[in-house]
Amino acid sequence: MADDNKYEKIPKPMLPQVQQQVTDRIAALEKVIETQRATMEEALSGIKEQLEEAKGDLDYINQRME
Repeated sequence: MADDNKYEKIPKPMLPQVQQQVTDRIAALEKVIETQRATMEEALSGIKEQLEEAKGDLDYINQRME
């Protein structure tokens, strides 16, 4: 399957440099994912609070109906 790889034609002496570039790219992408995850969690915190409040409301209503 090496024939299908985009790095197939990179000369061996350049592989350490390319390896470092790919490693850096992976680290950057992982950081973006973590940043986006944190942003999403922050955005969802208000919705989670509303969900808990709604669950409490439903519990109260269910208890009153007994």
